[in-house]
Parts: sequence; C-alpha cells; structure tokens
Amino acid sequence: MQVTTEAIVLRRIPYADTSLVVHLFSAERGRITALAKGAFRPQSPHFGGLDLLDRIEARLVGRGDAGLLLLGSSALQSSPRSLRRDARRLAAALYSVELVDAALPAAPSPILYHRFRAWLDWLDGIEDPSNGELARALAAFESHFLEDIGLAPVLERCAHDRRELDPAAARIAYSVRAGGLLCESCARLADRPPMVSASAAAWLRSLRTGEPAPPPSARDLAELRALLDRFHTYHLERTLRARPAIEALYRDRD
Repeated sequence: MQVTTEAIVLRRIPYADTSLVVHLFSAERGRITALAKGAFRPQSPHFGGLDLLDRIEARLVGRGDAGLLLLGSSALQSSPRSLRRDARRLAAALYSVELVDAALPAAPSPILYHRFRAWLDWLDGIEDPSNGELARALAAFESHFLEDIGLAPVLERCAHDRRELDPAAARIAYSVRAGGLLCESCARLADRPPMVSASAAAWLRSLRTGEPAPPPSARDLAELRALLDRFHTYHLERTLRARPAIEALYRDRD
C-alpha cells in the first residue's frame, strides 16, 4: 500500500534511538499513526522536520514495526512560526492539538480537518490578540469540534426529556451525562447540577445557527470553559494535560 496525503503533525514520540512515531491528522484518513525511521539521522528525509503543528505532504507506505504505517517521505507545506513566538497563542494551539489527538477517529474527517487547519492558520495569522479574543475563539473551536465528532451538547431544549427551556430564565442547569441543558423540572431532580448563564448558552447556539448574539462576557467565558471541560473529561475519560496552559487566557480578560 502507498498513499500520499496532506496531514498535520499532532504528536511526536521518540522510538528506539533514531526514529519517531508521529500522530498525523489527514482529511482523507483521519488520525494516522506512522513510523518515521531514522528521523534523527542527518541523512534521513525527515531530519529537521516533522515539528508539532507542521502541515506536510506525507507518503505512507506498507506496514512497519508494531503494525504502524511507515512514513516514506514528508514534504513540508507550512509551519506556523508566528504562533510559536506567542506563549498564549501557542498554549491555545497545543491545547487544541491534544484535544484533536485524543478524540479523533481513524476515519475520514474532512470537515473537522479543514476547521482545524483554519483554526491553526487563524492563530498563526492574528497579531497581538487580547486574552478575551483568544478565549472566545478557542471556545468557538471547541464547540464546533464537539459538533463535528457528534458530541455537541443539546442547547435548544432539555437534553433529558426534550421539553422547551424557559426563555425567561437567566441561568440554566446542564448535565454532561444527559448531554446538554436541562429544563427546570429535570434540574430539580438532579443533585445540584452545574449552571450556565442564558447569555452564554445563547452565544453557543449562535455558533451553530449563524444568528447574531452578543459576545460572551468574562463571566460567561469562565462558565463556558467549565462546561466544555466537563464535556471533554466525560467523553474522553481523562483531563487534558494542556488544560493549565490556557489559564492565562482567563485572566485580565477584555
């Protein structure tokens, strides 16, 4: 078998003394695990390349050790050098990389791939964004990510019994186990469920519908962060290691 595909480098793991195992994200193949033999040798076609976040043209051939695909060659297409010089943008990028690497299936995911590529391009291209701007953009990416992999929270009605939500409520309970927001009746049956402001929920809905909504406040962003963290932890069954790195985005927000 021989396949050539565009891919983004999600993870690099040293293998033996001279090789790398790389996790790649391809639109045509989803998540790929491949062995780059001799990547640390000066004569290797991979030497000095395969940096995290790089977008490459990967030629995958046969099968190698432990059933891994072999990375025959890797031509660099782009490298996000600008975001690597900004600790906040880099933190947001690495957090999203870990999220994608943890949840991505080994199946074609063209919509998610192009969304992820556009997100990295935005991070690389924007100059001196505010913490609030970065936090909003990251929350939007995460919301779309959950939608693309079929795990988006139910926001339009009660996730438990499908009843309509109270349009006058200032705050709305939610349940990760139920899969989204709860009506007042279901919230009363739950054991002190977490809450999110109606304005934060409206902003999340606007990301799906395209309808205008006021940008989330600093408090809304903190509540959205908690909601997204709970959904990630529940579905991935682990806490993302890069989570503390994005804490700075929620200080001195504007």
